[in-house]
Amino acid sequence: MSKIQESLDAIGRFLDAADQSSTPAMRSVAEVYRAACVEVNARLGECRKLIDAGLLSEAERLNRRLSPSLTERAGMLDFPRCAEWCEFCRLYDWPSPPPIDRATVEKLAAGVALAADLNALVRRWRLVARDGGSAEKIRVLRQLVAADPAGSRVWKENLAEVERSRFAELLRDGKLAAEHGDVAELQRIYSELVSPELLTQPERGPLAELAAALAELQQKELRRREETLLDGIASAYSAMDRNALERKLEEWRILCSEPGFQPAQNGLRQVEDARKWLEECRERQERERRFSELEVQLTDELDNEAGLRSVESSFNMLMALDLPVSSRLVERVERYRESCLLAERRRHIRKCIYGIGGALLLVLLVAVAVRLVQNERESREAGRQMEELLAEKNAVGALAVYDRVRRDSPALAERPELLALRARAGKLADEFAAADAGFARLLERAEEALTPERVENSEAAELFRKLGSMAAGRAQPLLDRFDAADRKRRKLLEENRERRTREFRAASERIRRELERISAEIPREGSSLEHLEQAVRAAGEEFSTLLRNASGVADNLKQQQQELVNIAVGRADGALRTTAKLRSIRQRLTAPADFWSYAGALETLAVEAPSLADANRKRAAGLLGLWRSMLEQPVEAGILESPEKLKERLAAIPAGEAALPVALDLAKFAPPGIAYRDPVAAVKEKLDKLEREVIADSDLYELILADAAGGEYRFYSVTEPKVLFSSTGVAKSMELAVSLHSGQEGIPFYLQLWRTDGSEGGRSAYRFQPSSQTALEKLAFPKEFVELRGVDMKQPVFQKAAHYRFLARAAARLRDAKTLEEMERETGSLIRSAVENREMNPYMKVVAVKRLLELLRAFSFFYDVQLTDILYRLDRSNAGRNWNWRNPRELVDHPDEVREMEAALAALDVTRLFDEVRLYRKLWKTALLRKFQAVGTVEEKAGGELTLRLFAPVRFRELWVVDSVGKDKFRILCLPDSAAGGRIPEEFRRYCFPGQVLFAPVDWRSTGELAAAFRKEAAERGSRIDMWPQSWPLNRRGREDE
Repeated sequence: MSKIQESLDAIGRFLDAADQSSTPAMRSVAEVYRAACVEVNARLGECRKLIDAGLLSEAERLNRRLSPSLTERAGMLDFPRCAEWCEFCRLYDWPSPPPIDRATVEKLAAGVALAADLNALVRRWRLVARDGGSAEKIRVLRQLVAADPAGSRVWKENLAEVERSRFAELLRDGKLAAEHGDVAELQRIYSELVSPELLTQPERGPLAELAAALAELQQKELRRREETLLDGIASAYSAMDRNALERKLEEWRILCSEPGFQPAQNGLRQVEDARKWLEECRERQERERRFSELEVQLTDELDNEAGLRSVESSFNMLMALDLPVSSRLVERVERYRESCLLAERRRHIRKCIYGIGGALLLVLLVAVAVRLVQNERESREAGRQMEELLAEKNAVGALAVYDRVRRDSPALAERPELLALRARAGKLADEFAAADAGFARLLERAEEALTPERVENSEAAELFRKLGSMAAGRAQPLLDRFDAADRKRRKLLEENRERRTREFRAASERIRRELERISAEIPREGSSLEHLEQAVRAAGEEFSTLLRNASGVADNLKQQQQELVNIAVGRADGALRTTAKLRSIRQRLTAPADFWSYAGALETLAVEAPSLADANRKRAAGLLGLWRSMLEQPVEAGILESPEKLKERLAAIPAGEAALPVALDLAKFAPPGIAYRDPVAAVKEKLDKLEREVIADSDLYELILADAAGGEYRFYSVTEPKVLFSSTGVAKSMELAVSLHSGQEGIPFYLQLWRTDGSEGGRSAYRFQPSSQTALEKLAFPKEFVELRGVDMKQPVFQKAAHYRFLARAAARLRDAKTLEEMERETGSLIRSAVENREMNPYMKVVAVKRLLELLRAFSFFYDVQLTDILYRLDRSNAGRNWNWRNPRELVDHPDEVREMEAALAALDVTRLFDEVRLYRKLWKTALLRKFQAVGTVEEKAGGELTLRLFAPVRFRELWVVDSVGKDKFRILCLPDSAAGGRIPEEFRRYCFPGQVLFAPVDWRSTGELAAAFRKEAAERGSRIDMWPQSWPLNRRGREDE
């Protein structure tokens, strides 16, 4: 099972890794995973056949035979990312796994719950079958028939037998109930005899007799209840007790609803008479209640004088009830009616008198009011007309209105308000005469100023302003002269405005054309940007002066010309800025001062200088992130020595740079999963899994017996073996509880002990003879065992299994370790101890070693690379038979596998494994700690030759080419020593391009010499370096083809 788990772990690591290329190791993993899926589906097919045949318990037993169970294995193999793994299998032509039979897994899981319920019912049946009654037996057997379809035939036979015995009991009890007149008990018995749940039917004759007796008893009971109720109804009717009669009639209704009841005719007549009398009583009581309410209501209305209509309505409703009304109340109603009619007649007479007097008075008042209103209206109208004429400065018209009023109504003319308006009109007439003379003098001066030179000065404008303010009310001849003069002034002003507009437009167009000429000259090579910028400023200032002096020019024209000039100035300024920026970028691209100046120019190239962005420069811009990673955030030695600092350093890597070479090397150097969990906690989780899956399952007592041929039989007992001694202290027998499978209860196993004297060394010995009456005899044990190894039979002390004791101590020692380094060292020591241990079961020794080797994967990725072949050899050594290690004959039946396991363990060189991992760590540390400097860029000469252009004078020993060959794929090459002179060798032209940045290590060490030193150290240990850091040059890894 560990082999399957290793395959699943390898698949998970492959799916999470950045490098998902096809390797022989992953093809082997695919073969193992497919074989496990095929095996599980084959066993699930056997279970499906058993389930289809109704043998659910046998299918469940086959499921539990394996450890872990078949359903658990299916759940492990059917992991969530199985579809993604299958896609890779099809892509790389690896063995594709068949889909897991989920339907059978679900049926097995459902069968577990069903089997538990069925076992509980079976235990209950055993108890009931011994001491329970027939009714309880029938109930339990019916539940068993429903719960166990496979065994329903047997349960139905038992149920039919119990039902037949139950029929006799029920018929006997039914006769007794009929004799005692117990209707309820007889009804219950009859219902059980005719129940549809019965598998068998009782005899018809006794059942019919029981039914007839039940019907007769029921009829007797109904007649008795009828007579009792009729007597009660008659008594209540005679006593005129309404409440008692209502209760009895309700009981009669319930009795009539009983099935099979037929009431007698005289009883029906008696009940009907009583029901009619009860209805009459109810109606009479309701009418009396309503009469009392209306009587009280009428009395209240009379007392409160509610009105004749309300009183008449209440009185009519009271009389409609046809009950005697008191004469006093009738008299009060008649008196109230007469008093209301008399008061109504008096109110009518008063209304007529008041109406006639009011009409006469109203006519008189209307006549007087009409005359007053007419006089007031005439006076107001005359005053309004005079006010309007005076407001218009028409004194003559105001005096004419006054004369008309004095002629038509002399009395109105003497009103003070009209006299005051007449005085104002006379005074206004005198003022108009003086104003006309002054207006004429100003008009003569204005006419003299109507020349092209004087028309726009302030004097002429002031004269026309005064004339306009004095024009109201002047004589018509003066107004005609003023209008003619004003038209002439407007014409002169318009002619002057048109002349100035033409001059302004021409000057603006000249300035704008000059700005356009400057804008066209700016991008030309050799142009002086400083001189052109001064020319732009001068043109702008000239237009500002023109704009300030443009009096008389329309505002919209000035705004239009200003917008056009501003656009021309903006274009010139933009051209200046763009050209200056373009020249700066070209300077930084062709002759950069350092790498950062060159990188800044490349970053802004696409947006600010797209004309300079050729294919090579675009390619260089795409490599800036990779190049920066060679220079920024160097890895310090203190970071690699501390897991906490290493975790912080990995967390600081941006998401977009996680696939860069330095980031990949740093992630591979760190313990697996350090970015999202504590490595120590990860190791302890694996320890928890070891304790759950192996240690807990191995908590057994181990006895090692040998036969005469030296064959070794290992028995594993759930409980401590028991030895029985004779009265003389001689061991006679031994009892074990042997476990052959995980979770299995111990199988009793007995050994007969025979003491032999004169054995080797003169000491007494024992022979152990297996009992022939045992469930394990199919294992074909020898007739006797000659040795019990590791136990003194005089004072026998039995120990737990050797591998259990070893793994328990190993888990405790690893949990006591505080740091990851301590755990790693302790794991290596434990692996050596396990390999050298001679007491453990060989199968479980392989399991223990494999589990400890798997722990190493939590310490470093480099172990994972080395362990693939080691674990594969260990798996092949035992042919996958770890599951059968409890079988006592396993070591005897498979001696070749035992030898292969011992040979595989002996070939395991733990020291070499740790040395190789240390070498890889040293190699990665060397690569991560190297710092680099950007030396310069590749430049293409006229003849196509590629040379190096230095950022600044610098000394270097070798040059590195860092390039991208695809998404998240990079190529790092080390140029030969001849490139140090500045010339790129011809054979490396395909790896370089113009604009590419070349790097050099700061430490002045040769990468080729470093690689040779690492290869030499690996060769001295008898191994080789198969894996190099991503940041190590491809052509300095020692491969012959590079």
